[in-house]
Amino acid sequence: MKKLHNNAYIRIAAILLFILPLVPLQVSAAPAAGSSEQVERMRNFLGLMQDFINVVDAVHSMADNPEKAAIHQMHEIEEIHKKRKEPELAIELFRRILDKTDNQTIRNAAYMRLGDLLKNTGQSDKAVQEYEKALIENIGKTR
Repeated sequence: MKKLHNNAYIRIAAILLFILPLVPLQVSAAPAAGSSEQVERMRNFLGLMQDFINVVDAVHSMADNPEKAAIHQMHEIEEIHKKRKEPELAIELFRRILDKTDNQTIRNAAYMRLGDLLKNTGQSDKAVQEYEKALIENIGKTR
């Protein structure tokens, strides 16, 4: 895991201090009846906390990396358009991104999302064209 900023650790500690009292635990010298259930609840809780820490780490990683942030933002906008059943708006977005950026990482992500959207909306011929454009660009960059 990447190094988190001190503020992130403080926020995590505050959340743990808030959540831990909500997790019912029995502490005793001998195993109590139902202790395997408690152990399983604690494992689940610790798994959730690890997921939370991973999310915090990912957010910090994106904040420091404009490419990752842009790709995540593209994904979120696409998801909103999908939920609204407006895939054509997401298709327009990815085409505008391709028109405006020379950043190859962002272009690759936009081409992939655009191709997938076209394919999923029954426009497989257009999807193939977009995938081929991306492939030709990438091959041209490897020389």
